[in-house]
Amino acid sequence: MDVIGAQLTSCGTDPSNMLKNAGGGQRNRCFDIAKGIGIILVVCGHARAPFQGFLSLFHMALFFMISGFLYNDSQSKDFQSVVEYTKRKIKSLWVPYFLWNTVFVLLNNIFIKIGVYCVDPSFLEVATGERNELAIYFGLKDYVVAIIKGCLMLDTAQVGGALWFLRSLLVISVGHNLVKYFIKNIKYKNVIMGAIIAAAIILAMLMGSINSLVPNWESNRLLTIVIKAGRQLFAPYLVYLTGMLLKKVSINTFIQNRRVVCCIISFIMLVLMSKIGRVDLSMGIITNIFFFMLASILGWLFVMSIGYSIEGENVLSKGLEYMGKHTMCIIALHLISFKLVSAFYLLITNSDFMLLASFPVLDKTNR
Repeated sequence: MDVIGAQLTSCGTDPSNMLKNAGGGQRNRCFDIAKGIGIILVVCGHARAPFQGFLSLFHMALFFMISGFLYNDSQSKDFQSVVEYTKRKIKSLWVPYFLWNTVFVLLNNIFIKIGVYCVDPSFLEVATGERNELAIYFGLKDYVVAIIKGCLMLDTAQVGGALWFLRSLLVISVGHNLVKYFIKNIKYKNVIMGAIIAAAIILAMLMGSINSLVPNWESNRLLTIVIKAGRQLFAPYLVYLTGMLLKKVSINTFIQNRRVVCCIISFIMLVLMSKIGRVDLSMGIITNIFFFMLASILGWLFVMSIGYSIEGENVLSKGLEYMGKHTMCIIALHLISFKLVSAFYLLITNSDFMLLASFPVLDKTNR
C-alpha cells in the first residue's frame, strides 16, 4: 500500500507531501492512524481471524479510498506535474513491489528446503486450505522468468501475494492522473469522466459475475491474465473515486462531529451486511457492486470515527500511527511471518511439518 497520498507507506518512501491538511501544512495524523487500523485488519483477515467476513467488506477498499481522498488535481495541471507524479508513484509502488518480489523469488529454493513451500503432491491431500499450491525448484531460466514477470508486475511469489495492492494502485493512480491531464481542456470533460465511471461500474459488475458467464475462463491463458487484472482494477478504481468524492463532500468534518454515532451505526450495518454478502477484492469476489460501494463507505465511517476518537498523545494512537507509516513493510512481510507462527505450532503439537506450506495459514481443519 504506498506512499499513499494514502498509499501504504514506508520503507524508503516519502509520504510527507501526501498527508497534509487542506488548510495548513501539518500532517494529518488521523490518516496514519486509519492506515494503522486498516493494516491490522488486513493482517487479521489474511490470518483467517474471527469475523473475517466483516473485515473483508472494507479493509482493502479503505486504502484505495484514502489514496483517492488525498489525490490533488494539481498533479495533472501540466505535463511536468504528471511526470513528477508518475515518478513518485513508480518510486513508492513499483520499486518496493519489484524489490520485495525479487527477494522472495530468489529465496524460492530455500523456502522449499525449509518447508515454507512444498513440492510433494501428497501435500495437497492433507492441506485443504483456500490457496494451497505446489512449488517447483527453480533453475536459472525459472529465476529469470519470475524476475521479469515481477518487473512487469505480472506475477508475485506466493508469500508476496499481498503485493497485488501496489500493482493495482500504481495503475489506478497513474492512469487516473493521465486521464485528468488529457481531458482537462476538453469542453465535455465531465461527460467523458462520467462515461469512464460508468464503464468501470459495468466492468466491475462483469468481473464479479465472470464465473457464471464464462465458467472455464481459467483454461485460457490470455483470458486468465485479462480477467485477473480486471478484477483487481475496476472495483478498486471505483472506491478510489469514492475517496475523492468523500473529500469533496467534507465527510471527515461530518465524522469528527458525530464520532460515536458514526462508529456505532456503521459497525451495526457492516455486521448485518457481513451476513448477507461477501467481498474479496484481490479475487474480484463481490456480491454486488452497490453492496461493495456501501460497505466501503461504511468502512470509512467506522475506521475514521475510531481514528478521530483515539487521536492524541497516547500509546494506542502513537502505536497505530507508527504502523500506518510502516505499512509497506507489514504488507510485504506479514505472509512470510505467518510461517514462523505456524512452525512453532507444528513443533509444539508434534504435527506433520509438511503442513507448514499451507497458505496463507494452517487450515482450520489442520489446527
